[in-house]
Amino acid sequence: VAGFAGRMETGKGVVPLCEEVAALMKRHPMLRMLWIGEGPERATLERFAAATGGPSRHVFVGWQPRVEEYFGALDVLVTPADP
Repeated sequence: VAGFAGRMETGKGVVPLCEEVAALMKRHPMLRMLWIGEGPERATLERFAAATGGPSRHVFVGWQPRVEEYFGALDVLVTPADP
């Protein structure tokens, strides 16, 4: 399980991350992605995720007041950024 925690907005690298995760899911069928956060790019990410793996592979939990409680479920925390 990979995860992202943060604001889903331009400049955070979330759209390229979603594209890369979709490519990785083709090679690694057990890969799951946990998306923690909100922001203006969330709808874009959800549409792309639905087309490239659906809700069984991409889980969106929205903004969480105690995000650290989710970290134990992750194998890797991804922190992308746009160049």
